[in-house]
Parts: sequence; structure tokens; C-alpha cells
Amino acid sequence: MIIDTNRRTTPQLACLREAGTTGVIRYYARATSQPEKRLVREEAQAILAAGMSVGVVHEAAGNAPSAFSSTIGEADATYAFAYAARTIGQPAGSAIYFAVDYDCSDDDVTNAIIPHFRAIAAVAASGATPRYAIGAYGNGLVLRRLLAEKLVAYAWLSQSTGFREYQSFLDSGAWVLRQGPARTLCSIGVDGNDANPKAAGWGAFTTLDPLPAP
Repeated sequence: MIIDTNRRTTPQLACLREAGTTGVIRYYARATSQPEKRLVREEAQAILAAGMSVGVVHEAAGNAPSAFSSTIGEADATYAFAYAARTIGQPAGSAIYFAVDYDCSDDDVTNAIIPHFRAIAAVAASGATPRYAIGAYGNGLVLRRLLAEKLVAYAWLSQSTGFREYQSFLDSGAWVLRQGPARTLCSIGVDGNDANPKAAGWGAFTTLDPLPAP
């Protein structure tokens, strides 16, 4: 079982492991009112020491068209890649997902979200930090289009079954993660996720790099 949560998991890791958790997805966030939403290196170390892999998703706002543009995409990516490399020690080649956390329309994808992800790809290619794979979280429509544009390597399908193209994207098998309903596990709120057994991984990491010198 793979879980995602905006809560610090360190106190619950023994319980989570006993419950069958194999991977924990946590957040990077350029802006947030909830400090514990952000993964910190000590938590990443603890998750790995408990025998689970770590995945990460960047989400600051992400819940409206106004949260997406080339300018915002560049800022989100610059923050996320630097945080991954300099604060966490996330190894190159693993993935950072970027969340589209609402039922975006085709116009939203064309006018805001694709420019946003093009900017993310440009930052990734700049060489300023280790090269991370890019993933997206969202409805079936945005995942289908981002994959077609070759802007993401990993597609994580939102749990919202009523969102655009949910079933058709699920049936396509192009997803690497499928999010399930929210629930409480080991006293924290989590979403369970299924990994696609036909996919070659989902971008998690199982080691950390040393942090660069200050």
C-alpha cells in the first residue's frame, strides 16, 4: 500500500509499516499555511529507515486556473528542485509530481497548465540542480494531454471519479498511481494509492544523497 498525506508521519511509522504501507508520498510546497505539510530530511530518513520508499508532490495552491502559468511554473519548479537537492537530498532520476488539484477543463489545460509544465520542463533541463523526472497529479484529461505533450513521465490519477476523463484514463493504463478514498490510518488522514503493476515504477526513492556544503 502506498499512502499520501499532508501530515508528518514520523511518530506513526511503526504503525504504518505494520498496516502494510510500502511507500509514503509527502509534499514540497513553495507556499503553505501548514508547515508540517512539507517533507523535511529527518522525516525522509525515518521513512527510509522504516523500510518504506518516499515519493514527493509539489503543491502550493494548485486548485484553480489562476495557480497555473509559465511564470508560476518556473517559480514552483525552481523552488521544488532546489528544495529536493539542497534540503532533502533527493537523488537524481527520481520524480517530483506537480499537482493539478481540481477538475480542470480543456481550455484550462491549453491556456494555463501546459505553459506551466513547459516552464517546469525548462527549469529541469537548465542544469541548476540534479535532473528529476517530472510527474503530474490530476484528472484524466490533464494527465492524457500532458503525456501527449511529453511534458511528464509519470501520471498520478486523482481519486475524484467524477472528474473529467477519469474512467477513460484509468482504462488506458497510462497511469502509474491511482489515488483511493481518504481515510484515517494510524491516527492520521491519508489517501491510499494503487501502483499500476504494468508500470516500471512510480518515481519513488529509497536512498538520500549527502547535502551540499552550505
